[in-house]
Amino acid sequence: MDLNRLYSQHQIALMKAGASASLPDQHIHLDCAAHIASRIASYQRTHGAEAAGSWLGDRQPRVFGQATPLAEGALL
Repeated sequence: MDLNRLYSQHQIALMKAGASASLPDQHIHLDCAAHIASRIASYQRTHGAEAAGSWLGDRQPRVFGQATPLAEGALL
């Protein structure tokens, strides 16, 4: 598994979520990011190399809370 590629895909999914024009599109990209994060975390756990607690591999990123749309210019 190429972790660098997964990290890149995760970041791109978050950027797409932040740039989404609609809430449904935002949710699609956030779901994709969460799935990728879960794969990364699973791989890390399997190999005894879990990341810091700030990497939320099996949950939605905290930044988006309860599926609240991002404010314009919000940081990811």
